[in-house]
Amino acid sequence: MSLSSNGKTYYPDVLPERTYIYYIKAPISGGLLRLESGKTVQPRVNRLIHFPINLSHQVLPYKDRRK
Repeated sequence: MSLSSNGKTYYPDVLPERTYIYYIKAPISGGLLRLESGKTVQPRVNRLIHFPINLSHQVLPYKDRRK
């Protein structure tokens, strides 16, 4: 994990133990979060998800509400 500030890249001394995803809004359809374990999570408004930082994850294709 790297962060950048003022054009400089740095790495934190201690990595966090968990990843957090918060859904401010949800897509019209799709957008499931698929975890390395095979579990899927449906995006819902105001949902907070957390899992170990070393667990791979991906967001599946979705249709969004663009204005």
